[in-house]
Amino acid sequence: MHSIKSYTAHEINKAEQRSGKVWQDESHDRLIRNEKELREKLPYTANNPIKSKLAETHADYEWLYVKGWIERGG
Repeated sequence: MHSIKSYTAHEINKAEQRSGKVWQDESHDRLIRNEKELREKLPYTANNPIKSKLAETHADYEWLYVKGWIERGG
C-alpha cells in the first residue's frame, strides 16, 4: 500500500503544483467483502475530496475514479 500512496501523492502534488502531505496516516484498513458493502462505502470515499475542499464537485476532482457511478446515482 505504501508504494501506491507514495506514487499517487507525488502525482497529485505534481498536478496541483504543490507539495506536502496528501494522505492521512492510517489507523486501520477495512476489507470490503461484497458489492453491498462497496455501494455503502463508495459515497463516503467519493465525498472526501469535497469535504476536504480539494474540489467543489465530483466532476472537478480528476483523481476520482467513480464519477460515472456517482452520476448514475450509485
